[in-house]
Formats: sequence, C-alpha cells, structure tokens
Amino acid sequence: MQRADWTRLIGVLIAFGLCAISYACAKSPPTSAQVPSEKSPFPSREELSQLGKSPPPPELFDVPMRDVDSWQLKGVLPQRIQLAPYQPASPWETLLAQRARRSGGTPYPSAAMHCVAREYARFYIVHDIRPTERLFQYMAGACGAIAQGLAAMVLYARVPESVSNDDLLGQWRNEVDRILASVQGRLTIAGLAFAREKGRAVVVVVRGERRVELKPLVPVPDGRGRLLIEGRLLVPAERIHALINRGRYGFAECATDPQISLPRFAILCQMAKFDRISWIQVSFLPPGRILASSALHVLARVPGARVDIYQRHLYANSAEAATPEQFTAKLTKALNEVRQRAKLPPLALATRQSEVAAKVAPRFFAAALGKVDPLDADRIALGMIAGWDVEGMIRHGGFWSTLIGETRDVSRWLSTALEFPGGRHVLLSPDAAKLAVGPLLVEQNQLFGAVVSSYSFFRGNHAADEAKIFDLIARHRADLGLSAPKHIDALDPHMQSAGGMVRSGAASPTNALNDLLQVSVRVLQRSVNGFALEASQLEDLQLPEEILRRRSLEVAIAVTHYQPKWAPWGRYVILVIVPAPLPTA
Repeated sequence: MQRADWTRLIGVLIAFGLCAISYACAKSPPTSAQVPSEKSPFPSREELSQLGKSPPPPELFDVPMRDVDSWQLKGVLPQRIQLAPYQPASPWETLLAQRARRSGGTPYPSAAMHCVAREYARFYIVHDIRPTERLFQYMAGACGAIAQGLAAMVLYARVPESVSNDDLLGQWRNEVDRILASVQGRLTIAGLAFAREKGRAVVVVVRGERRVELKPLVPVPDGRGRLLIEGRLLVPAERIHALINRGRYGFAECATDPQISLPRFAILCQMAKFDRISWIQVSFLPPGRILASSALHVLARVPGARVDIYQRHLYANSAEAATPEQFTAKLTKALNEVRQRAKLPPLALATRQSEVAAKVAPRFFAAALGKVDPLDADRIALGMIAGWDVEGMIRHGGFWSTLIGETRDVSRWLSTALEFPGGRHVLLSPDAAKLAVGPLLVEQNQLFGAVVSSYSFFRGNHAADEAKIFDLIARHRADLGLSAPKHIDALDPHMQSAGGMVRSGAASPTNALNDLLQVSVRVLQRSVNGFALEASQLEDLQLPEEILRRRSLEVAIAVTHYQPKWAPWGRYVILVIVPAPLPTA
C-alpha cells in the first residue's frame, strides 16, 4: 500500500480596492483636512525579494498529475446544490460515518463530497495518477460540492484478485482511520470512496471547508438566463463579490442585492445567450484584508447541458516551451493572439517584474500546496499585485496561478487559466496594459506552472470619471427622494487647477483641498465644506452622507490621481466642494 499526501486545490486570490477619506469644513478661514493613514497593505520590495530566496522543500513537487483533454463522469450527479448527508453504501464508506459520530459530527459526511471522491477514485484507477487541479475542481462543480479549499488524500496499491475487499479493509483500516483523524474543523465536510479494478485498489478521502450556508440551488438559469444564488456566509467578511464566464472570452460581475446585509447575500448572475455551461466564482473579503478568498464555485448550466463530460477548450495553438524564458515569451505571444481575437489591446511584458515573479513562483506553489506557511501565498500574491518593479503609475493589479502536469505546452496552461472567470479577469481584462510572468518548469513529474499578474494604469484625463461620480450622487439622492445636484460652473477652473497640482506632485491631496477651500470661499462668498476622497477604484468609493442627504445640493467635483510615497499603486483623488445653502427670503 502506498499513501499519497494531501493534494490541495490552489485557491483563488482576488484583489479588492482600497478607500480613504479626508474631510474639511471651511468658513473663513478653512480648517485643515485629516491625512489618511500612510501604511501600505502590500509587502515591501525587500520582503518579496526575501520570499524569492527561500528554497522550497525538496518533496514539494512530488505530486504527479495527469492533464487530460476530456473526461466523462460516470456516477449519478446531483441536480441540486445543497448540504445533504451521505448514507454509506459500503463498509469503506461507513468508516467516515463512524469517525463523524465519534467526533461530534465532524467532518460532516456530504453526499456531494462523496460524489467528488468517487469520481476522483475512478480517475485514479484508470490513470494510476491524480487529475489536475482544474479537473478536480470540475468534478466538484459537477457534483454540486459547496466546499472550498478542497484537498484529496489517496491510498493505493496493486492487489491480487485472491484478496477480497473484506480482507483489504482489514489491512487498510488503521491507515484510513489515521487519515480521517486528521480531517478536522467545525466547518469541514468530507467524502470517502473506494474503487477496485484490474488489479488496482484505491481509497480517496476528499475534504474541504464549508464557507456558505446555501439556499438549495438548482444551477439552471431562468428563461431570461438569470441565476439567483442566495445564502449566508459562515465566515467573517466585509464584502462579497461574484464573477461569471460569458461567451468564449468574456466575463462579467454578478449583481449583489444592496438591500441585503452580510452575512446574508443574494447574487444574481446573467449567463450569455449562447452559453451552455458557465462557471461562477463567488469570493468574500475577510475583515482588514484586500485579498479575497473563495466562497463558492457554481457550474451553471442550461437545461439539457452535459455536465458529466469535462472538455478542455483550447484557446491557442500548441507551443512547447523547454525553458522558463521560452514559456514567458510564448505565453505572452499566445495570450496577445487571444486578446486580439477578443478585440482587446495587447499586453506588454513587464520584464523586471517577471524576473521577480520567476524567483517567487516556487515558494508560492509550496505555500499554496500547504508545504510551507500558507500565508506566504498571500504575501507573494500581494507583492506581485503591487508591481514594485513595473514602470508607470499602476491603477489596478490582478493575480492568477495555475499548475498542470505532464506537458510543456504553453497553450494547455493558457487554456486551463481561461476556464474560470477569475483567470479571464486577470488575463483578458480590457483595461490591462502590462503582464508579469513567473514560470515554474519541474522535470520531476513534468509539472508546469506559472504565477502571472496584469496591470492597468492611470490616464491623464478624468472628465468621464467626474461625470460618473456626479451621476452616482444623483442616483443615490434620487433613491432617497431628494432633488438632483447642481453643478457649480464658477469653480471649474479652480477644481481643475487643484487636480493638476495633485497629479504633478506639487501638492498633497490635503494641501490641495485646503487651498481649494480658501478659493471657493472667496469665489462663492459663502462658507463651504470640502472633501478629499481617495480610492484605488472608483467603484469602491464611499460617498459621505452629508453629500447624499443634504436637502438641496450644489457641488463641484475634480477627479485626479497621484502616487503616495509609501504606496506601489497610484490612487484616485476626488476633490469635492459643497457650499452652504443660499439664504432664503
């Protein structure tokens, strides 16, 4: 009997935006604005470099896996996504139920997780090796598993036909019990399956963490292509976010119901008209962090779609890479060909950041696979997103990683990455302009992986952004039954001048606001309130209640950008002037 250690799915890491606010109220003379905290949430360039110098453990890449173009699931697949118990149908499966009873219901024996373990065991019996992480995830999606942080443990051996299953159970029982004893956690759910065929026997234990309490869901959209996902988060979170694949190259953000407060949520996802199957990724933002964690994967499908067949969709022509340098060059070329077909601008390679990525890639995968401190994966992802060695003022960064086996074909890596909306969000973002690539080519087991980051940048003119914020204020006020805001034309040249001073570095947002307050008092001959808002994304901007709820509102807005000395990214700065109401007769 041989035992293969736990193999984990590499988690999805999504960066959320950062926001800060400075506030000032001016009469004559104006008071000073408050300065936002000057603390970067990103690891420093030196900290990232140190992680790149840490050697991964020697046994890290002892995880052989087979990359297949297609695979058919044989067992019965659930039609509904829900937490349902599994009723053991064999003495092997009873072992998990007995462990749960002895441990007060932990781990929870889930019907969906049994389905995943069963399909995993079938693959192992046929190929004598593990599936790739993407096929593992597909099995979980087709089985309706709600667990995240999936991991699988395998016991396997060549067994003579003369040995009965009962005899084998007697020989393996203690080892299976030891494995099950390591499956712990209040929110842990698990499945166990036994398979035997052609002189080989295998036991697979699959475990994961339940992070949502989901309202039972049939993952089939309504007649308008919409799928409503409702539930409650079981882990602390500040935000929830979901993406869905749309068409061959696209992705879209799903709508979250703003009337429902966390931990409860309702998410509405729109499938593309001609899609038969679409992945949905739901992520949550833990308190105090900017990297989101995975909450749920849903394999949405129209009526009649065959989810029992996994089929890789190729996006590029075959291109073998024998060295990391070849991988980087060929991936950049193949990706830009895909972006051209998707009518997206090409990405330029960020050479210096790619050199950093190549150094940290081994440590990242070691952390992602649980061989070293798992938090190192977060640190590396944040460090790559920061883009310390990328030229230009970064507006936003994205991160993705994929590990496959038994190939040196760049097109297979790219096609695997584009199967999920998170990968498309990074590699096929319309706003992205640069790409950093950190390849990992391992001769042992022919593993083939990479960490990649894409970057978008600030542009000079923000007139469209100013109009967007003005419209946002108007919509919020309309929802409150208040009148539309009025734009103050007389302050336009002064607003633009203040924005230019911030953008050029001649004035900090706080100083620019204080100067603007004095000018506004002089021009309008009224007391004024002023706000200096900061955000890495305008979509994350939180507008002050004083702006939204004032009975009548006159407002002047300037949007600009700058890069604090302590930050790797640039930030939006939104300067807002709100004068006191005119006296009435």
